[in-house]
Amino acid sequence: MIRNKFIGALLAAAMSVAAVCAPLAPGGPGGDGASSIISTITAEAASGRKFNQNEQQWKSGYYRYGNSSDTLYNAGCGIFAFGNAIWALNGSTVDIRNVASWASGNGSWRPGSGGLIRSTFYSKITAAYGGRYGFNVTSQSFGGITSAALINHLKSGGVAVVHVPNHFIAITGYNASKRTYHVIESAVWSGRGLSADAWVSADKLSKGSTKVDWFCLISNKIPPVQDVPVQDGKIYTIAPKGTSLYIAATGTGNCANVALSNKINNASKWKAHKVGNNWYFENMNAPGKALDVNGSSVTKSGQNVQIYTYNKCSTEYFNFKKVNGYWIIQTTKNGIAVDCKGSASTLKSGSNIWTYTVNNDSTQLFKFTQVG
Repeated sequence: MIRNKFIGALLAAAMSVAAVCAPLAPGGPGGDGASSIISTITAEAASGRKFNQNEQQWKSGYYRYGNSSDTLYNAGCGIFAFGNAIWALNGSTVDIRNVASWASGNGSWRPGSGGLIRSTFYSKITAAYGGRYGFNVTSQSFGGITSAALINHLKSGGVAVVHVPNHFIAITGYNASKRTYHVIESAVWSGRGLSADAWVSADKLSKGSTKVDWFCLISNKIPPVQDVPVQDGKIYTIAPKGTSLYIAATGTGNCANVALSNKINNASKWKAHKVGNNWYFENMNAPGKALDVNGSSVTKSGQNVQIYTYNKCSTEYFNFKKVNGYWIIQTTKNGIAVDCKGSASTLKSGSNIWTYTVNNDSTQLFKFTQVG
């Protein structure tokens, strides 16, 4: 009973503080979110939310800007909204404290003195963390929740951080039939009436303490898993569709020609190497030499294919296109296909390998067989 009276008194005091300090709790003049006392009582957990600003761990560690300082617990909603948005976007876990230190150091987050300076923060964040967490800030602008730019971005798989009065939240989805938005709230507070993870109506997000007036659009830079015929470090033969012929190097020196062979030996074996999202193929009869398109770049049909010492040139990098169970080997630059010169009926040992515009002909459809 004594404990209940204490909680009742605390709630009453909290309501008083929230009422008196409504413009600043949560948040400050700069629009960041400082949790009011009541938010610590009404906080809730949700599996869709990665970061909960109301957790006790965020009370430790003061971040300084100029002569002011504060904690993430009191002034961090702009940082937490970003972290929750990235988690929803591609599953990357943002190091909240690291971002907070970076932002307070460059003045884009001013704890205790204005909160998140959104335009500065989001103009700098991609260069600082985009590579680490696989995202890109597409744009930021003033506008409401029904903005076509925001809706189209969400429908295409992007996420957004939005500003409501004195606070930031993450929006990670849109249901067109119901006109609802998937909202991740880092600092639950009764004054906004948002739960930690919920679908919220456009009407709710268009008025009062949850009226959206600004948004930042964030896109994914982590590509989907590629469907490819090879594995990094494995060795393969590469045979044109319907043949017992194999792409092979005819020599071991730079510029040695590449042609079809009816033999499986080191000259017709290729080790796959993955570099970023690209692949190159090292000939097993000429270690260090890669499948290469002759010339300084790949620009047209009819360029000869050879081997050359691997030097990270675009003429050595390839990707794949799957067609009816076979694979087109395309140059990463300009998407030109590796092709067997001649028609399917005339291919034989010695037929040359060159480049040709992708046309899905059987002379540019290949089967990869792992041999090592």
